[in-house]
Amino acid sequence: MGAHVYKTIRELSDGIRRKKISPVELTETSLERLESIGPRYNAVVTVTRERAISEAEKAEDEI
Repeated sequence: MGAHVYKTIRELSDGIRRKKISPVELTETSLERLESIGPRYNAVVTVTRERAISEAEKAEDEI
């Protein structure tokens, strides 16, 4: 699991703007984290993995 999960939103957005962090990579890391700890908290009803990756790819193209 990437170190991205320990960064602030400000650090993540700055890294994305400077192209040091890929939106797709961040999304995949976040989904992996959700899959690993999500069931413990039961906070998410539905995970739309394909849509999340698709939106991250669009964001990456726009940067």
